[in-house]
Amino acid sequence: MGYELVVEDSTLGEDIDIADVTVGHNFSFAGNKCLGNVDLHRVNIGSDLIVGETHFFKNLDLTGTRIGGRLSIKSSRWEKDSMLNLTNANVQWIEDDQSHWPYHLYLDGFSYTMWTAWQPDRAAKVRGATADRKISWFETWLKKQNNYSPGPYNQLAGVFRNAGRLDEANCILYASKERERSVSNGFNKIFLWLSMILTGYGYHYERSVVWCLVFVVLGTVILRCSGESRKHQVELGFFYSLDAFLPFVQLRKRFADVDFSGWIKYYFYAHRLAGYIIGSFILAALSGIAK
Repeated sequence: MGYELVVEDSTLGEDIDIADVTVGHNFSFAGNKCLGNVDLHRVNIGSDLIVGETHFFKNLDLTGTRIGGRLSIKSSRWEKDSMLNLTNANVQWIEDDQSHWPYHLYLDGFSYTMWTAWQPDRAAKVRGATADRKISWFETWLKKQNNYSPGPYNQLAGVFRNAGRLDEANCILYASKERERSVSNGFNKIFLWLSMILTGYGYHYERSVVWCLVFVVLGTVILRCSGESRKHQVELGFFYSLDAFLPFVQLRKRFADVDFSGWIKYYFYAHRLAGYIIGSFILAALSGIAK
């Protein structure tokens, strides 16, 4: 279509269709009042798409659009039913002013390599300026897509990971599993619930340590109070409880010959089972199955 395309300071009373065109450099869509839908799907833009100070009454469709530079979203207004469709869009980086995104997004297949904050008081934008933005903001942004999909979460986590911000990346991936659990049913919901409380979906192994300590200490207390050590003429305490809890591990061969009676016998059946369950979830998380 040309080197630059400018649509500015206009009132667009009907749907506008600028789909399947190529713009060599920048595309400025700013200062407009859009009463109908704006269709920019499969547009190829060599540099930047600037969407600013525009009032959208309906939808902006960027499905499959390719942007060689930045997608700049700033100072725009969106009606509550308005939607921005970024399905399968590809941009180099997002630039935004944080508070001017629409209420509804489609993000499946949307890819980008960086996210920067728009700073109107500076000519140069600071890359990685999202450092001061709370992770909860990004979680809310991802929830603007009504239907859960792991892809948008993985994409954003990858951006954080590539920037060396592993804690933020893990927070986004944890939020993804939490949202998956909220929409799951049946066995998958149970599995995700156990994964959450036992390993934090593989992002909080300290939960596993806490559960292990709880069972080992509980088993130790039960043995100490029951008098089983005297009955079996063997020191039964912390190490027996640990041996019984750890799957596929035997600390002392003599422990295997101990046969309890009464309710303690059934407690240690549950004790061993808990060890296998927690150990299985740890292995699943380490292998990536539960992540």
